[in-house]
Amino acid sequence: MAADLAGQTELWKASVEDDAGTTRQFEVPDGSAAARRSRFATLRIAAIVVVVMGLGLWAAWQAISAYLTVPEVEMPALVGRPISEAEVLAREAGLVLEISDRTNSPVVPAGLVISQEHQPGKRLKQGRSVGVVISLGMRLVTVPGLLQRSVQDATLALDNAGLKVGALQDGFDDVVKPGHVLRQDPPAGTSVPTDSPVTLVISRGPPLVDMPALVGRPLEEARRLLEEKGLVIAYLRTVGTDQSEPGIVIEQTPAAAVRVRPGEAAITLTVSARPGEESAPPQVPVITAEPQPVESPVGRVMPTPRPTARPTPAPGSMPGPRLTPGPGARPTPVVSPGQVRRTRIQVLVPEGGPQEVRIVVIDETGVRTIYQAQHVPGDRIDQIVQSQGYTIIQVYIANRLVQEVRP
Repeated sequence: MAADLAGQTELWKASVEDDAGTTRQFEVPDGSAAARRSRFATLRIAAIVVVVMGLGLWAAWQAISAYLTVPEVEMPALVGRPISEAEVLAREAGLVLEISDRTNSPVVPAGLVISQEHQPGKRLKQGRSVGVVISLGMRLVTVPGLLQRSVQDATLALDNAGLKVGALQDGFDDVVKPGHVLRQDPPAGTSVPTDSPVTLVISRGPPLVDMPALVGRPLEEARRLLEEKGLVIAYLRTVGTDQSEPGIVIEQTPAAAVRVRPGEAAITLTVSARPGEESAPPQVPVITAEPQPVESPVGRVMPTPRPTARPTPAPGSMPGPRLTPGPGARPTPVVSPGQVRRTRIQVLVPEGGPQEVRIVVIDETGVRTIYQAQHVPGDRIDQIVQSQGYTIIQVYIANRLVQEVRP
């Protein structure tokens, strides 16, 4: 190794001889070329990134352009059509139908379109969803049981059930009390649309009833006994006498036990009074009801009768009125000719100071107040009441129901 290092071996001698007179050059790597190669790689990567970003922007622009250039279609008319037909029309127009709600309707049958989100003819983007509301039809309610209930109770029950009173008809029955429901149509338990009318047949009691014995009874009790049988006083006279207490029935027509028909019997009572006090205000209200003929020809409207004052009668007859109609008096509503009942109602206001008198009519047209005014004792209201079909006339004095009349 020392000889080699000193160049004294044959190997080195040969090499020196071979290389004598020549110069050997060794290339040292240039640093600037490596830098150029690195910059080229960086530029190539940047170019690739730019190309990728450009392609992404181009794709995004194409998507936005495609959205903005969606063709428009015309909204079809769907209201009143079945849901299946509405779906076909929407699909043919390039739209998607959605049911946004279902609700009851009193006029649109079940399964038909009630309303649509956009009006017919409006331009919409193809493929857009549109909402519609579908009808469930009328809301059904159950008819309540009304048999043997009074007209007032039946009316209230129907109102609470979402129904209304339809036609009121007369009927006779030996069991069902007068003024109570004998039959109903539709029957109880039937499912019907809300606000449907229910026809009621109202009992007038037995076809014929026995006239009760009223002589010797106070007028108030006599009136109650008559009302229980569907009867009502048509005429009433007062006679001065010392042989009986005031306000006692001393004579009746028809006589007791006579068979009479409710609504047709003209019942007349004679009531006692103190001599000289026949015209004095009675202790209890005096109410009479007299059926009147229908005089209006077909096609004409009868004028509404107004309360009138009558002259003082002769002794022994019913005291005449001293009528002072107040501002609350109201006309009788007009009803159809040929179906009109006319009843003359007379009310003699009792003693006790000023009192409000109110007359209410219940018939096929509904419930209404036809007269309302303040009166002093001794005043008489003389009113012709017009009604349609089965009728109940209620007389209130000082907000108390005094009597019901079923003409």
